[in-house]
Amino acid sequence: MPYYIRHHFDPHFDYHRLCPRERLDGGVDHYDLGYVQNVKQDQLLAEIVDLDEAGSDIEQRFVVDEPVLPAGENTKLDPENPRRLLAAVNGYVFCDNGHIHVHDILNVRRDVDFHTGNINFLGDMIVHGAVRTGFSLKARNIKVLDIIGGADLTAHGSILAQGGIKGQKKASLTAQKDMRVAFCENAQLTAGRHIRVDGSAMHCQLSASGNILVDGRLQGGRVVTGRILFVREILGGGVGTTTSLVLGQDPRHLIELEMIEEELLDIEERMEYYGEQITFGPALHSEYSAKIARTQRRKKLLEQRRDSLIEILDNPPANPDAHQIIVEGEIRPGVMVTMGKESMFIDEIRGPARIRLDAEGRLAIFDYIPAKS
Repeated sequence: MPYYIRHHFDPHFDYHRLCPRERLDGGVDHYDLGYVQNVKQDQLLAEIVDLDEAGSDIEQRFVVDEPVLPAGENTKLDPENPRRLLAAVNGYVFCDNGHIHVHDILNVRRDVDFHTGNINFLGDMIVHGAVRTGFSLKARNIKVLDIIGGADLTAHGSILAQGGIKGQKKASLTAQKDMRVAFCENAQLTAGRHIRVDGSAMHCQLSASGNILVDGRLQGGRVVTGRILFVREILGGGVGTTTSLVLGQDPRHLIELEMIEEELLDIEERMEYYGEQITFGPALHSEYSAKIARTQRRKKLLEQRRDSLIEILDNPPANPDAHQIIVEGEIRPGVMVTMGKESMFIDEIRGPARIRLDAEGRLAIFDYIPAKS
């Protein structure tokens, strides 16, 4: 009795032959080429059906004499129905030599550009080329071997930027766990745990709930660290370049506060517009009165959350000794340090130093003796 293998993905998929996806307006999106076929663990990949149940639109090469599924790597038979093949891991599905495989590591062996489009993957991703400006990557963990331009990278785990980042004030990298980069320029880096920069960080926004280590020079931009900032060589860029450092804060609180303040500004503009519209007759008065009431309720909630966040950010951390700045090399003028309500501006060159709260709860600079290598 003949059988048919019904696929629940495109068995003919070829990432060498990608086409832009069509948008709802009839145009095409050259950034969305569908580079991979993502599947989740336990997702149905294929099933065996009797040939007379397969319908008329069948391919002869998927007609088989025995009800045997072409199981490959990281696939498994459904324990409740051996005629169904499931994915054993999160990853991408493909056919090779007549078998169905799922891989949880995606190797992109070229630059991420208009040949690949944006890539969204459920497993780990390794990009062997560069990530060009304007493109985005999403994956569990991301490793990029070449340079990252003004791109957007998001990882549920960690990010390794082995080739460094030239962000052009457009790059945004977010990792829920750790991040390590060769160097970074004009980029925004946010990590749920720690950030390490093997070279220099120039005019960047660095935010981490844990520690931040810069092996080279840290100049310009803003750094928010929940624990310790360690700079191996030079901190600050001298007169004319401000380097802002915020100690002992969860970056998520600052980001949320900034978003709330932006929305409150938008609400003020909308309320002004609604106030103008309400004067143009009874019909508009009724419509915009309702909008004003809803917007005022939203404004009140945002103001309450804003005040709560400000109170959190103004308070010193519970264990201030765990939050400090350590500079093994030299501090240049133009460094602003904030911790709770305390702040300090450094306008002179200092040698190896440690910045933390003193016994009176004020920010102070202490001499630091680097460990001998």
